[in-house]
Amino acid sequence: MTSYHTKTVDGHGPYLYKSWYEGGEQRWKHIGPVAEVGRGPDIDNSNTEQPPPGIPVTRGNIDDPSMRELLADIDDEETFVNLIENIGHANTKGWDGTMPDLLTWIDTDGDEELADAIDTLQTKRRRSMVSRRTSEYLPSSAEDAEEALAVIEDRLGVRVAEVDDSGTSTTLVDDDVVMPGTSDGVEKVLNAVVGTVTDPRRAPDKEKQAQIQSAVEDAVGTDAVRRAKNSVSDGDALGFAHPDRIPATGGESGHTPITELKGVGPATAEKAHSAGLLALEDYADMSALERERTRIDADPLDYAESRGELVADVASTPGEALDILEASMSMQRAGTREGFRAADEKNVFGIADTGEWEMDGLFDDASPVDEVDKTGETVTVTTESGDTAQYSHDYWAVAEPVINEYADSIIAGDDKPLKAEMAGGESVVLAPNLGDT
Repeated sequence: MTSYHTKTVDGHGPYLYKSWYEGGEQRWKHIGPVAEVGRGPDIDNSNTEQPPPGIPVTRGNIDDPSMRELLADIDDEETFVNLIENIGHANTKGWDGTMPDLLTWIDTDGDEELADAIDTLQTKRRRSMVSRRTSEYLPSSAEDAEEALAVIEDRLGVRVAEVDDSGTSTTLVDDDVVMPGTSDGVEKVLNAVVGTVTDPRRAPDKEKQAQIQSAVEDAVGTDAVRRAKNSVSDGDALGFAHPDRIPATGGESGHTPITELKGVGPATAEKAHSAGLLALEDYADMSALERERTRIDADPLDYAESRGELVADVASTPGEALDILEASMSMQRAGTREGFRAADEKNVFGIADTGEWEMDGLFDDASPVDEVDKTGETVTVTTESGDTAQYSHDYWAVAEPVINEYADSIIAGDDKPLKAEMAGGESVVLAPNLGDT
């Protein structure tokens, strides 16, 4: 049985809701303000429980802790849709602002029927000959599309598109984003969209983080975002580090402000972190997103030797030294071993967990370094086995003070990367110079 209900929420409304039972579970759909949509048939506020305030969602089923807190400030479909659209636009160029497009992000949680339905709607894509961007989805047939749409509507509580069967081809009329009619559907959509900005495999850079923060604030307000971010322990929730939470101790006694790095003046320091003067020591305690948000906009190879010496001076542990190298100097954290094999990746400086570099034979036949010659155009390293390799003077100058201070072992081989293992379980790695610099 379907019933309609009116409900006043926090003094606003009244709003019209529809409820029904499906699979033993009561489902709710927010229809809109009564003044705009009419009262609806057979309104009955006595035969079922009152609908929950705000959007139909179980906060405990939302993965991101800040989003769980933000739900307290999302009590209508317009805000929900704005949030979804804003995050989507801020996070990816592939977002077209439609429900069918949103399906690509949804985790089907082992629901093979839902996964198949999404695949059916996205079997083919027609691309614009001008922009090369996806313009519309082309399912295999109108019948298949209708079946798929029915499955998705059953799971999300909302119809995500309409079928346009012209007789020559079957396409989808892309529907704008709307709020799903079931709590399960709302949770899937929220988790899907927010999951794209919190994916640890692609941490947003500082500009992207600022875009995501602005997008969320535009949807729910600056104060709501600040409350949500400050109320959880995970400072990287929602895919950005909030500047208010990033430590800045450059003015404290015994700490080294980043302005002591040659080439970093007050303007560069403020651009890195407008909420306060950073110290080099601050980077050791930052999360990955916080480091990225406060990255110094300066060439890491400018004044390479003096920077390396300063890092060695302020680093009290090997791990901290590597953190500072990676974060404050914008060094590349090496995520792939293959890059250190390729000729077009010469002179790469990287930092990585030591264990990550033991696979694929990258250091097979490598041996401890016996001699380092810095008199030529490149740094020439000779190993105990008689192998030699060339490395960039610039990157060597940054890494050498830390290597000299903290490295437990240094190995290399013929045209192989050099690996300096540190006591903290990490390694500084230099790709060989395989050609002209």
